[in-house]
Amino acid sequence: MGDFPTVKEYQVSWLTSLLHSFPHLDLTLQLVNSTFNLENAKYKESLIVWGAVPVLWLLVTLMIFLLYFCYRCCQQDVEKDRRLPCLQWSMAVCAFLSCCAVGVGFYGNEDAHRGVQHLVEAAEDAVYTIARMKNQSIQLQRNINETIAQGIDGMKRSYDNHPEVNVDIRTEMHSHTDQAFRYTRDVFHHVFDINRRAGRIDLTAFVRYTRQYGVYRWMATLLGLSWLMILCLELFLGIGRSSKCLLLLFCAFGIFSLVLCWLSAGLHLLTSVGVADLCVSPHLFFHGLMSEHIERDVMNYYLKCDINVISNPFKDALQHASDNIKEANVSLNKALTLANIFIPTNELNSPVHDVYHGLGKALETLMHITELVGCTNLHKDYIGAMEGICNIALPGAVLLLLSLGTTGLLFAILVIVASRAWRHFGSNSHSYSDDDEAIICHGRPGNTCEQVITHRRTTPPPAYNSGEFYRHYGEMNQKDGGARPEYGGLQRPIA
Repeated sequence: MGDFPTVKEYQVSWLTSLLHSFPHLDLTLQLVNSTFNLENAKYKESLIVWGAVPVLWLLVTLMIFLLYFCYRCCQQDVEKDRRLPCLQWSMAVCAFLSCCAVGVGFYGNEDAHRGVQHLVEAAEDAVYTIARMKNQSIQLQRNINETIAQGIDGMKRSYDNHPEVNVDIRTEMHSHTDQAFRYTRDVFHHVFDINRRAGRIDLTAFVRYTRQYGVYRWMATLLGLSWLMILCLELFLGIGRSSKCLLLLFCAFGIFSLVLCWLSAGLHLLTSVGVADLCVSPHLFFHGLMSEHIERDVMNYYLKCDINVISNPFKDALQHASDNIKEANVSLNKALTLANIFIPTNELNSPVHDVYHGLGKALETLMHITELVGCTNLHKDYIGAMEGICNIALPGAVLLLLSLGTTGLLFAILVIVASRAWRHFGSNSHSYSDDDEAIICHGRPGNTCEQVITHRRTTPPPAYNSGEFYRHYGEMNQKDGGARPEYGGLQRPIA
């Protein structure tokens, strides 16, 4: 019937302390108490402020995009851009880093999901422990009302079937037998009081909603990260094929994905700071949450589970229940001592066996209840829940936050670089290599060569099958003093 040995205490991690140390400011930028309390409007404002930080950065990024795109629209990009390979390599490196960041997000998402599942499993274990406690109480009640009560009634009938027994002796036998039954009823009353004080927690709805939230959050995040990975692969394809269409497609969906990244980062930052505040002092949160359902000493007993600090609040009730079973056996033995003198033993065997069997089952049930109400089981579930949400899910959420923030920054760079590079994709017909310029300058004076090259760079070539094409090159040949051997005398093709 004694207390269970002390079990390990929950330890606050360095990451939890770091996030909890973030300043908590309300909407008026005044410091507020950082203790986790969702019923406090100021505290909720402080979480909203942290969630708004990535959103504000998103607005700044979109403003930079607007100014940059306006500048690019007003800029005349007429010169040959020799930095196109550099732009391609820059996009490739940023896309590769984005893939790495998204990969970290996948890992963080799995960790966060694993932590939520750990929390759900711990809550399910607590629900199972409380359910077993209630079932033991029901079994005890059934045992008393059926097995023991039937045995007591059988013994009384046996007393009444022998009128030759002295009335005073028969009355005394009835008295001892009734006293034994009252003691067994007191056992149930004590157990019922224990069940009332410790079994009022109903975590069924919490388990159901938390499991659903965990699955939906994991699936939505997985789809979002997969979408970001597909965009990175699409950009790789666009760079490899020098496709203007794929680059434009990435710019369009990249801005949309950028918005999703920073919005999701804001949500994860808000959640991470709130969870860290909860993990620093979880007992305060549970005291406030369960204050209307469970007594404070009972809650402290299960949260701390230290027999050197808090004794078992059910110790007296369990001791009284055990004493009642002993007293019931003593009263029953007194009744049988008198009954065996006047009543044949075989006549009392069946009812007496039922009563003793019922008392034995009552003692066994009481031992099970003593084990269940001990702090070890529920405190282990409490520690498991805190380990899951604070030491597994929280680091996963922080990894996911870093992944989304890094991906958002890289996507901003990629959108800017891609918007500069796409103009030069698919326009090779307008550019000339160094070998082409060497052929054009062959046999020409220096000034004439520069004029021709500048003319070719700034003037798009006419269509091959148009008359302008032949007039164009005919005029150039006349300016250069005759037909040039490198073009071999262009003639209009015969229709």
